[in-house]
Amino acid sequence: INSATTDAEKKACEAILKIFGSSGADKDDETGFGPTRVSFSDCPLDDDWKEEAKKNRWQLTEVKSENSIDRIKGTASNPRFIERVPEGTKFKFLVTFKVLQDDDEQLFNDYLLKGLKLLEIDALGGSGSRGYGRIKFERLKLNDQDISSSFENLNPF
Repeated sequence: INSATTDAEKKACEAILKIFGSSGADKDDETGFGPTRVSFSDCPLDDDWKEEAKKNRWQLTEVKSENSIDRIKGTASNPRFIERVPEGTKFKFLVTFKVLQDDDEQLFNDYLLKGLKLLEIDALGGSGSRGYGRIKFERLKLNDQDISSSFENLNPF
């Protein structure tokens, strides 16, 4: 944050720091935001999908070969193999969001949910331009209440 930063940009930066915390590298920075509000759990395979995969003998990972093409010479080089999760694999996803102050619920709606929606639009991890990391959140619940339809219609911009 510098002198050219607008109030809206500063507010957005502070919201992100409140949600995810800071690195702790700046010991002199006493922001007063408190502890991190969000925790992401590991994402194991969905039990129903795993059972269906076992029954149908689906592979849990696949290896895709790639290379670089020299368009001038018309040759391929730099062969490499990427292990990835096949399309359609389903995982369980759990996020815990701690409400520590009155306005924290707004942080959840305005920043965390919109961030998850941006992941659907873009990609998770690297090589998104090659189609890797495309995800879709289904059957979302907030405190056991289904929020899938409101998430589906969420505009993150």
